[in-house]
Amino acid sequence: MILYDVVVTVAINTQMEKTVHLIFDLEMQRKYNMNYPLMNRAIYYVSRLIAKQDIKGAKYEDLVPVQSAWICIHGVPEELQNQCIHFEYQAFGESNEPKTGFKFKGTDLARIDFLLLSANYDWDCSDPAVIKFLQSIFHNCLGNSNFNPYVEENEDVNKEVLVIMKENEQYNAEIETEKQQSREEGRAEGRAEGRAEGRAEGRAEGIIETAFNLGVTNADSLTKMLVKQTGMSEQDALSIVRVFLKNK
Repeated sequence: MILYDVVVTVAINTQMEKTVHLIFDLEMQRKYNMNYPLMNRAIYYVSRLIAKQDIKGAKYEDLVPVQSAWICIHGVPEELQNQCIHFEYQAFGESNEPKTGFKFKGTDLARIDFLLLSANYDWDCSDPAVIKFLQSIFHNCLGNSNFNPYVEENEDVNKEVLVIMKENEQYNAEIETEKQQSREEGRAEGRAEGRAEGRAEGRAEGIIETAFNLGVTNADSLTKMLVKQTGMSEQDALSIVRVFLKNK
């Protein structure tokens, strides 16, 4: 059995002092380039959700607005990729009503948002926050504030950050211990430094590899991330990034 237009009432815990009634329709579209205008389908879906509402008598003022969001990632033309495109009713023509602050009632009854993504994504850009948020979902980095702009610091996040920082401190301490032990064993200082630096570079390359696989391909973004994660100088980080990207 297939059920269409199943509307579920959901209460969202927010700080708002009044209740807002809204029908939210989320459409995960497999591809954008269909053999029909996708906008026609969106208008049809929204209209159906408006028309099926149970209103008493002729109280059309009780109609609940419908907001429909369409997420597309494949088949989006390059010029439309990573954009939010909004559609809503607009009133045209002349009116005898006062112009200041006047708005025709009902024009906010329907809104359609096309959230057009791309399979390959460069995080070093000025795209809307909602686009970066959706891309962080599809690239499996939702909890990383470097990718998801909506990540808020809280007690749990801060604890996790402290654990990571402590691990980094321990790692750096191990490197220093290794250097000292190598010197004490009579090895040349240059060889000891090179061995420890080799480990540090290997760790740095691992960080770059992970970020690159998540879609961070810009040299400047990778360099800044590496400096933040390892504490190495920007010049050293940039050198490692350039070698990594050259081999890709």
